[in-house]
Amino acid sequence: MRYGLRQLLGIVAICAYTHAHADPLDNTRANWRIQTGTYLQYEQAREETLHELRNHGPGFGLVAQLQRNGASNTHTLRFDLPIGVTFDRYAIPAISLRYGLVGEGYWRINHKLALGYFGGMTVRNRLFPEWDDSHLYWMSDWSVGPAWSFTLPRYTRYESFGHLAMLSFISRSPQKRTNKLDSVVTLKGFFRTPQTGLALQTLLDVQIATLGIRRRPAANQHWLWEYRLEFARTSETLNYVEVRHQLGGQYVF
Repeated sequence: MRYGLRQLLGIVAICAYTHAHADPLDNTRANWRIQTGTYLQYEQAREETLHELRNHGPGFGLVAQLQRNGASNTHTLRFDLPIGVTFDRYAIPAISLRYGLVGEGYWRINHKLALGYFGGMTVRNRLFPEWDDSHLYWMSDWSVGPAWSFTLPRYTRYESFGHLAMLSFISRSPQKRTNKLDSVVTLKGFFRTPQTGLALQTLLDVQIATLGIRRRPAANQHWLWEYRLEFARTSETLNYVEVRHQLGGQYVF
């Protein structure tokens, strides 16, 4: 009995040591990782259903990510919650509140290149208290498309990545509204209303893309640093343009 207990304690100690000294993003064996962090952002957007003025300004966001690393593949699920305040040329503010859930999967082609897919949902809400305090403006999408990542030569801890939407279901706030959208007043309506009237669009009508670069943590380290450039643009009938810069860090558990 005592011998069995010593054996069990020895196995537990070995497992704990192995986990503590493993590379947080080691892809040579299947493992699950949780990443949480925050970032600063700078946003530029034009909501043309209200006016053609460009709004721009700072903000910050919270991010949580679940990642599964395999011997030759990686799968992630990322939740994003940024908020910001932007201003037009007349210094009139607008409030930006966005949330998104995006999944990605990569398969290693060689030791530098990985190709895969992405799919997810992003809701971009915007309020204009001084221009129009009665309405919520939004551009929501459910999109799928290819994704890729590439390890930089000579800098193996640095990785460029991106994805591009090929097909998207888009919801836009109505144009020329004269009545307040009362359903948005409730919390349920705030999340449900920006999903109404979804219409299928292709890359020709809607361009949604992400490009970025990240610095992976070394062995025995846990901080991952990342820069992202996110772009969304619709056709003239949908009247929306957005560019977002994000810079921040995540702690890899």
